[in-house]
Amino acid sequence: MWRKEAKHWVLLILALAMVHHTPGLVERIYATGIYRIIRTFDLFFLQWVPFSVGDVLYVVAPVWAVVYVWRLYRKTHSWKRIMLTVSRGIRLVILWFYLLWGLNYFREPLYRQWKWEIRSPDSAELRLLALREIDSLNRLHCLLQPVDSLPVDLKRSWNELQYAAAKIYRQNARVRPRLSESFYVVKPSLLARPVSRLSTLGYLNPFTHESQVNTLYPKVFLPHIILHELSHQIGYAYENEAEFIAFWEAVEAGDTDFRYSAHLTAASYLLGYWKARDSLQFEKMKQKLLPGVWAEYRKARRFAEQYRMPVDLSFLYDWYLRTNQQGKGMVSYGEMVLYLHTYYKEHDCQSGITPPTQGIEQRKEHKEQKGLNQKTADVE
Repeated sequence: MWRKEAKHWVLLILALAMVHHTPGLVERIYATGIYRIIRTFDLFFLQWVPFSVGDVLYVVAPVWAVVYVWRLYRKTHSWKRIMLTVSRGIRLVILWFYLLWGLNYFREPLYRQWKWEIRSPDSAELRLLALREIDSLNRLHCLLQPVDSLPVDLKRSWNELQYAAAKIYRQNARVRPRLSESFYVVKPSLLARPVSRLSTLGYLNPFTHESQVNTLYPKVFLPHIILHELSHQIGYAYENEAEFIAFWEAVEAGDTDFRYSAHLTAASYLLGYWKARDSLQFEKMKQKLLPGVWAEYRKARRFAEQYRMPVDLSFLYDWYLRTNQQGKGMVSYGEMVLYLHTYYKEHDCQSGITPPTQGIEQRKEHKEQKGLNQKTADVE
């Protein structure tokens, strides 16, 4: 029995190794074929369920597994039988994981699909990117919040954000047809407090294909998180690709709330880079941000501190990413900057470069002119 079980494990590992070396076949047969059928079938029914079926599965399945193993032990008193059953169960879960969604880890990279050439930007280019994001944030904050020192208060409800995200994907599908799907289903997490302890802002259930979002997180970041999780739902498994797709969807759609949320996320990676490598440069960039924009990051930091666990378990998710084609683990999220750099290069070829400090200077001129008008009115 154990020899047969060992053979099944070897066959599974060999099959995954073979799939790893055939991204073209995975793209044509699975990602844009089989997976789309499976996903559409699941979400056709689950879109009508008002709660996350996947979250219920996450709670019920482990309890059922423990009860099953306990009953098996009481019946057989054979540890060998129990270990064999557990081995089969784990193998079956892994098999279903990859068949239902996980094979998307082996598809063609996004830059090949979009026919982009990706390279790592140098320090000067990263500085320009950071200033550009800061400029965009200041401009958008001016549109959403008239008071410089206050954070943005999004007025949309959860349902409105959900529908707006689906609309954005459908709208941009005319430009990128591979991002087009029949259903976009995102639900608030039923496990918001536990996943907050794990610093999880959103996740996709690979067995039900529902996207879940941690609605306890500061609301201004939720539009980007929703778009990120929907990109996983479409079939883009890599975190850097999901982060960039969410950014691209928001910016191309022109929705101010979603653009602000996306630029907040992009800027956080760039500011984090400079904070780790050049604290002086980081402080200069930080001072260019409007106080209200920096307040958004303070809210996110307070959230992390509120739910921080005594023991950091993020290494588990880091290990999961490393075992699924993302060698840098959780650092891979920040690699969306490579796509961001390429995106602006492509964009600038068509529309020309916008000076990264222009928005800041315009804001200062606006405030100076406002003050001059007020003084004139007082004199009169």
